[in-house]
Amino acid sequence: MKSISRKVNVRAIFTGNASFDDLPPMHNTKLNIVQCQRSSTYIADMIKDKYGIPYIRVSLFGLGQTAKALRDTAKFFGPELEERSEKIIKREMEKYQPQIDYYRSRLQGKTVLLYQGAPRAWHWILPLRDLGMEVVVTATTFGHKDDYEKIIDKVRNGTIVIDNP
Repeated sequence: MKSISRKVNVRAIFTGNASFDDLPPMHNTKLNIVQCQRSSTYIADMIKDKYGIPYIRVSLFGLGQTAKALRDTAKFFGPELEERSEKIIKREMEKYQPQIDYYRSRLQGKTVLLYQGAPRAWHWILPLRDLGMEVVVTATTFGHKDDYEKIIDKVRNGTIVIDNP
């Protein structure tokens, strides 16, 4: 994702392996893009309150959600970036589609019990579906109400959702 971010002029990336030097440009950005739905949201809220910089929440799990994140980001900045982003998405999809097809052919029709911390569980549902698998049970820990709302929004009717098994 960092290599794609550079192609669309991302100025600051604050990840789990960020250094202090990555922080200073954050208040000079036009938009913060939040992947981590917990701790990074708190930081994004503080930056929004202090500097008026908006943020969007995205998921970068799987090609489909990453493409959506790029589109949502580009939409904020306007048509020029939307056009550039579509070219990047097309190129990256073409690059990785053979690998996706390979794994989909082997995973199609499998069922999944997903056990993950709740803030991450809902990220995995759509990429697993993109590979032809279906989540039939999701068990999570450390969930908040909004995590379960996102899980329920993404799973099919009849999926069992277990809190803190």
